[in-house]
Amino acid sequence: MLGQPHCHRGSSRHSSACSLERLIWSHSRYRMQADLFLKRYDSERDRVLAKGETMRLAIAGNHCQGTMFLDGADLITPDFERAVNEIASAFEDGGLDFGRFDLRYASDDDLKAGRGFKIIELNGTMSESTNLYDPEKPVWWAYGVLLRQWATLYRIGAARRAAGMAQRSSWTPRARPWPRARSITGSRRSSLPGPRTGSSPATPRRRR
Repeated sequence: MLGQPHCHRGSSRHSSACSLERLIWSHSRYRMQADLFLKRYDSERDRVLAKGETMRLAIAGNHCQGTMFLDGADLITPDFERAVNEIASAFEDGGLDFGRFDLRYASDDDLKAGRGFKIIELNGTMSESTNLYDPEKPVWWAYGVLLRQWATLYRIGAARRAAGMAQRSSWTPRARPWPRARSITGSRRSSLPGPRTGSSPATPRRRR
């Protein structure tokens, strides 16, 4: 989100209202994606936001668009965990036991209540818990998040080998029918892709 306060940094000559282009270039993070944003809003380069007005520059949250990933552990509640586990258990072969769901949701309160969210992406064993990129957290905390994730993954793998599951080569094709799971937001059914690579409910993270 971009607003006029970002224009007041640096020097007194920036004290007057700035155009959208100048706001972007004066922001410490958004200027890194200035070419992308200015191409997207080319017709609004000279727009001046009113005092207190904000403008959303991107909808999708990803690194290449300058998204800030924050830890959202405070959003985890028993109701939210039940909702995630209900979805994960709908996968074939006993359910999904490791992975990361990327979500969109309407409000923090709805998410905590386990409702009003949609799964837009499912990432498997190669995914990481993106709350480790929270700039407010120390680096040792981030490494701890990652190491605990790997430890969980290795425990799952060891248990499967002990149960006699054949070890797969990384080059083995994994074509399997996509399982179908009931949507948490109603009776409509949605396809959730991916083989049973395993879901520990990923820590929700706020994106900014």
